[in-house]
Amino acid sequence: MKQEVAALRRDVERLRSRVDALAARRVPAAPDPSRTARWDEAHRLANETAGAMDRLLQNEVMLWQAVDRIDAILAAERSAAEPGAAGGERAG
Repeated sequence: MKQEVAALRRDVERLRSRVDALAARRVPAAPDPSRTARWDEAHRLANETAGAMDRLLQNEVMLWQAVDRIDAILAAERSAAEPGAAGGERAG
């Protein structure tokens, strides 16, 4: 039993040293040029989409601000046209 454990330890140590040697020899692979081109294109499209969405949301905010201003103008005109509006009193 002791001999078997010792043999297994030697095998594990040998395998570890082989793995370490292989890991040291390993050269990182260069990315595939076609994959890199797709990543670059996806990144460019994502940036363009983000910019377009930002402009769209800004335009929406300006649209709602204009709607609010028109509502305020119309409300002021309606209150000015109501009887008793000159004294600041509301009927009813």
